[in-house]
Amino acid sequence: MLDFRSYDRFYPVEQDTRLFLVSTEIMSVVNRFQLSTTLFDKNRVDSTKKKFQSTRVDWK
Repeated sequence: MLDFRSYDRFYPVEQDTRLFLVSTEIMSVVNRFQLSTTLFDKNRVDSTKKKFQSTRVDWK
């Protein structure tokens, strides 16, 4: 039978994925925080929204 403890030492895949998940979680929180701060002020967001709404094409 395969000894998983020695296998885990040579292939720490589980630890890598855990670390990756944690880092992506942190990045998403950081991005959300940046979006909510003055980095994107409300006026700029509103203007880009209007721009996108005006350029949208209705396919019928």
